[in-house]
Amino acid sequence: MYNPNIEVDPKYNITANSEAYKMGQARAEEHIAFFRQNNQPIMVPSFPTEPTSEAEIYFRRGYEDKFKEETGLTKQIITGTKPFDARLAKGKKGKKRKNCIDREINNNKQNKNFLLYYGDKAIKEYTRLAKQIITDFTHANIDCNMYVEVFTNERFIDSLLQAAQLQAYFYGRNVQYAETFKHVCMEKGEEFNYYDDGFLNYYRALARINQLVYTALVQFRDYLKQGVFQPEILNQVQEKIYQERLGLHARDPYEKMRTR
Repeated sequence: MYNPNIEVDPKYNITANSEAYKMGQARAEEHIAFFRQNNQPIMVPSFPTEPTSEAEIYFRRGYEDKFKEETGLTKQIITGTKPFDARLAKGKKGKKRKNCIDREINNNKQNKNFLLYYGDKAIKEYTRLAKQIITDFTHANIDCNMYVEVFTNERFIDSLLQAAQLQAYFYGRNVQYAETFKHVCMEKGEEFNYYDDGFLNYYRALARINQLVYTALVQFRDYLKQGVFQPEILNQVQEKIYQERLGLHARDPYEKMRTR
């Protein structure tokens, strides 16, 4: 905690900074205890913004020192975040595909705080955007590190959670219907054709995608409520969806028929 300017800087407040450091240590202990009590993995924290005061610098230093002491993680790891695999967010020609958040930013004069300006249409717009984000997650097309203003808006995160939960339920019920229909066809000796099978795989993939996203969002929100921005959780679930090739199965099986 030694500050070389302590003897020459009249604005340096050793008492306030010491208290801030202790508060940071206490907050780290609370966070670690919370996740241990809930049997959740303790992930590396990340502060989404630069400190705005010297007291905040010491608060973060106290937090990081205590976190390192309790978990064994180094300060370099603590202050960094895992880079998202940008290759997953590129199209066939190697160009980055614009995701729905990029489009909203462009439509709002490059304002990353566009969520604040929906006004009376907020609920409707949040619901629309939440569904689009889940679709982009399917293609691993959103690096959540880049959109702090969006993913630290708790009201919008609640909308995203609700959308994922409702869609997981909806597609899950469609899977039940399709599996029942397939079983009836087999009992009657009727053919369950390719398009019917594609329909079943389509809804299975969408149900699993939304359930994976919902589970990740719950964990992400828990960290956010503790004051820790943890975008790696959402980036990792995108990679999981991509690696399991769920996005390929989540394509409309009747799309080719409509475009002929």
